[in-house]
Amino acid sequence: MVIENLGIKTNKFYLPPFTLKEGEMILIKLTNNSLLSEVENSLKNLLSGEKSNPKIKIFKKLSVVENIIETFFQYHFHPLTVGNYIKKKANYESTFPQNIYEIDWITRTTKVRMLPGNPKKLLSIYTTLSKTNNIIFDMFGQDQQGRKETFNIVKMNVEKGGCAILIDCFEGFENECTKCVDVEY
Repeated sequence: MVIENLGIKTNKFYLPPFTLKEGEMILIKLTNNSLLSEVENSLKNLLSGEKSNPKIKIFKKLSVVENIIETFFQYHFHPLTVGNYIKKKANYESTFPQNIYEIDWITRTTKVRMLPGNPKKLLSIYTTLSKTNNIIFDMFGQDQQGRKETFNIVKMNVEKGGCAILIDCFEGFENECTKCVDVEY
């Protein structure tokens, strides 16, 4: 077992009980409303163990796939490149991050800020998977094709013994995940 959630109730939402085991992917389904970002961040903090809650037992740590954001200062004075991002964030022994270069126009010197949503999310997914096979991720900012590609990459990782929690508000992956948990507001 990786996570046992006994049910979390806050003043904004209720996350019903579930368990996550190795080889499983759980979809936590949100409603697309004004609380979306706040609830998503709360769930990521709770399920990764960043914020403790007696109703969640974490037996193995899950890493959150970050949304890559550059500050104004970074972008204008020292822009982050794909190569630098991989160097800072990835496990050197893994070949996962090198998969980003399969996209023809991306090189080590490509500025991260110039990446559209799909390649930017893939870069973050690859670097996270280079360090762990237990992740929490979302697919916000991606189009339908990118969402399918990201999902399939994570699904292959889960089939190799990893586990994942997908936090999403769109239709399409309910039947492909091991479990689907609807957040109640």
